Amino acid sequence: MKMKYIINIAVAITFLLLIGNKLSAQDSRVLYFMKNNPYSTFANPAQNINCKLYVGIPFSSNINLSIFNSAIHYNKLIKVTASGKTVTVDNFIETLKRRNWLNLSFNIELLGFGYRVDDLFINVSHKIRLEGYFLYPDVLFKLPIKGNMAYLEKPAEFKHLSLNGTLYHELSLGFQYSINENLLIGVRPKLLMGLANVNTKKSYLKFTTDPETYDIAIQEKLLVNTSLIFNPENPNALDITSNLFKNNGFAIDLGASYDFNEYFGTSFSIVDLGFISWKTNTQNMASKVENRGIYYQNGGFLFSGINVENALNLMSNEDDFGGTLSNMQDTLLAYFPLYQTNKPYMTATYAKLLLSGYYNINKNNSLSLLFRGDIVSKTMLPSFTFAYSGSFFNFLDVYATYSIIGKTYANVGIGLGLRAGPIHMYLLTDNIIAAFAPLNSATMNVQMGMLVHITKNKNKKDSSDNKKKSKVDKKKTNKDNNELILETSNQ
Repeated sequence: MKMKYIINIAVAITFLLLIGNKLSAQDSRVLYFMKNNPYSTFANPAQNINCKLYVGIPFSSNINLSIFNSAIHYNKLIKVTASGKTVTVDNFIETLKRRNWLNLSFNIELLGFGYRVDDLFINVSHKIRLEGYFLYPDVLFKLPIKGNMAYLEKPAEFKHLSLNGTLYHELSLGFQYSINENLLIGVRPKLLMGLANVNTKKSYLKFTTDPETYDIAIQEKLLVNTSLIFNPENPNALDITSNLFKNNGFAIDLGASYDFNEYFGTSFSIVDLGFISWKTNTQNMASKVENRGIYYQNGGFLFSGINVENALNLMSNEDDFGGTLSNMQDTLLAYFPLYQTNKPYMTATYAKLLLSGYYNINKNNSLSLLFRGDIVSKTMLPSFTFAYSGSFFNFLDVYATYSIIGKTYANVGIGLGLRAGPIHMYLLTDNIIAAFAPLNSATMNVQMGMLVHITKNKNKKDSSDNKKKSKVDKKKTNKDNNELILETSNQ
C-alpha cells in the first residue's frame, strides 16, 4: 500500500512537470490592460471594451502557456569560470526563500463568441484548462545538502510543502451591464468538468536533532487526495471519457469598473472562485506516526543512528544484510503506516483577486497599476504590475508592463494587438527577458490568439448620446414650461 502511494504521487508530479516542460510561463497580466481585446473580460468581466461582436477562431482564439519558477535557476546552480563550469550548491540553497513556487498554467479556448445589445454584453466560452502549483520550503533542499547537523538549534520543518493541480473543462456564460456612463458590472458563471486532480490537504514533516545525543525525532502528518485520468489499478489505460460528466463543479467571476471622470478610474474583480467535486478514480491517502513500540516518543519516531561496526558486519553477509533491510522496512512501515480510502472529495478552484487603478493621458494612451493575488490552499502569491497602454493608427495596440511577482523583480512584459479590419490578432508575454535567458528567468509565458472582432460604431454611440441628451433637454424644457404655467396660474 505504501508503494502504491509513492507511485501515485510520483505519477501525479510527473504528469504536471511533463506538461510544464512544454510550456513557455503564469497567466498573462498584460491581457488585463488590453481594452480593445474582448478576452480581457476574462480577467475582469466588467472590463470596458469597445466591442459589438466577436467570434473566436476555434483552437486559436486564446492560447496561454506559462510557468513561474521562483528559485531553481541555472545561474544559481552553475558557476562559469575560466577553468570550466562548477556546481555551486551552497550558493543555490542560500538564495532559497522560506516559500518557493513552481507554478504551471495552460488554457486553450475551443469555442468562444460575444455580442452586445445596447448596454448588455454577453459572451460564451468553452476552454480546457490546466493549473498546477508546487509550493516548497527551503528545507526541502537544505536538509539533504547540509544534513541534520545544520539544524541543532532549531528543527527542520516542512511547513509549506504542497502539490496542487487541476485539469478540467470550463463552460462559461458572461454578462456585462452598463449601469450608467461611469459604472460597469460583470458576472460570469461557469460549469466545470474535472478530468484530473492532485490536492495536498495537509502536509507536515519535522526533524528535531538532539544537540547532545544527536538523536533524530521525526514527526509527520500527511493527507493527499487524487483523482487521475487513469484507473490506479491499471495505470497504462487512460480513462478520460468516463470522467467527463462525473467530476462536476461550479465557479464564478465577478467584477466592477468605475470611471471617476474622463481621466481616472478603478476596477476590481475576483475570478475562478468555485469548486469541483471529485468522484472518479479517487484515492485519499493519509499518514501519521503511530505508536508501534520502543521507537515512538512524544508523538514521533525516534532514530538513534546506526552502529557502524554492526552495519559493516551485516554488509559482509548478503543473507543477513538482506534480512535486516527487510526488517527495517517493515519497522518503518509500522511506524509510518499509510491509510488509503477511495472516497469522493471536493477542492476549491484557484481564485485570483485583482484590483487596479488607471489614468488616461488621452483617448489613446493610459497608465495603470494592478495588484493580483493568486489564492492556493489558504496561501496567496501576490504580484504588482505597472503598465502603459497605447493605440496607434486605429489598428495597432502596444502594451508595456513591469511586474513584481512574489519576490522576483526581473519581469518586463510586452503586448501587441493588430486590428486589420474585422481580423484581430494579439501576442503578449509577461517577461520578454525570458526569451533571451530562459534558464535564469522566474516568469516565462506567451499568450496569443486570433478572432473576428467588430467594434462599436462610435457615430452611433454619439448619435445615441445626443438622443439621450435631447430627451433630457426636452424633459427639462417641459418641466420649466409646466412650472411657468403653474406660476402664472397662481398669480
